[in-house]
Amino acid sequence: MTTTIAIIANGEIRNPIILKKLLSSYSKIIAADGGANNCRILDIEPDIIVGDLDSITPDTSQFFIHVPRKQYPCDKDHTDLELALKEAEGADKIALFCATGSRVDHSLTNLYILSQYPQRLMIVTEEETVFAVDRSVIVETLPGKTISLIPIGGSVKGVFTKGLKWELDNATLNNHFVSISNVSLGEQVTIELASGILLCCLHR
Repeated sequence: MTTTIAIIANGEIRNPIILKKLLSSYSKIIAADGGANNCRILDIEPDIIVGDLDSITPDTSQFFIHVPRKQYPCDKDHTDLELALKEAEGADKIALFCATGSRVDHSLTNLYILSQYPQRLMIVTEEETVFAVDRSVIVETLPGKTISLIPIGGSVKGVFTKGLKWELDNATLNNHFVSISNVSLGEQVTIELASGILLCCLHR
């Protein structure tokens, strides 16, 4: 049986109706510290709350008093989101919700975390899904959808694509050249690469 886990962070919620619908397909929900506040906004009860619990409001803490917690010291080497990922170890599919927002440092850190879990971890927002790629993959999509390929952690060499309006043919993506706002032609896009890690940003 496939295990799917959603981790809710303390980032922004722009459309709670869409997020709640997207979350309905996950078998377990982990709130990363202040992500519990977002769970309350979304009217979703997490299965566990993980972190140093310095961002959860007193009202939310009381509201979810019956929910199991795994609390860590405030002085720690990992973010609350990373601790939540440890709690999700073993899952077949992990999605991060509310993982971007006004804190650019937090948003960038969360995007870099994706590179540690290629093809297995994704950030899901109301508008798009972002995941890391370090090998050949087939991306399921629909015709006319926007898709961007962005290198992370260095140059990505030997990039080939099939199914995009502007195909990449043995391309090198780096800080001088990225594939932004490309367009899918059908229901599948094939991405191949020789070395490096790409972030794939797929709009719904």
